[in-house]
Amino acid sequence: MKKIWEREMWMVLGFLAGCFALGLLGGILFANLAYPWRNGQNQMLELYALTQIKNKKGKSAEYFWYLLENRMFAVAFFLLTGLTGAARFIVVVAAAWMGFLAGAAGSLLILEQGIRGFWIFAGSLFPQMIVYFPAVALLMTKIYKERGNIWKKPVKVIKIYLLTGTAVIFLCLAGVVLEAYVHPVWMRWLLEHV
Repeated sequence: MKKIWEREMWMVLGFLAGCFALGLLGGILFANLAYPWRNGQNQMLELYALTQIKNKKGKSAEYFWYLLENRMFAVAFFLLTGLTGAARFIVVVAAAWMGFLAGAAGSLLILEQGIRGFWIFAGSLFPQMIVYFPAVALLMTKIYKERGNIWKKPVKVIKIYLLTGTAVIFLCLAGVVLEAYVHPVWMRWLLEHV
């Protein structure tokens, strides 16, 4: 029986992690270069968001539906991307873009709040990233490995792609539940103790 996670998948995952790392470095560089010219614009949004989290004014059910729509849109986008000839390009750009956003957001929090900003950024990824990270890594690796145009592949490859997509959908649903109901409680605790 052939292994599900082949050696090639590890190489692809490593390549995509490298794309993420380059984007991360770009985001860090961007945040550090743009920080002196920010004019305090992100401080108002940051204060509003932190106040909302501390006061528990957000409604979990509304937040759940908002997250469900946004996260499932991303999953559907990537699943459909696997059907196109541009799949590899889109996955590489997406990995770099995710890295850029993480680098920029993390750097801005650190520049604004110092070590507290680091802990807030690191803590804000928990617990949903425990589920989102493997889901995104699995889907992006599978799409990159198959080189797009899935419908032109043998039936066995299509079945594995659909099975992978189904697994990713269920993982993302679990992530949405964690992000909507556990994450706000965790962030309130974190903000009180950091």
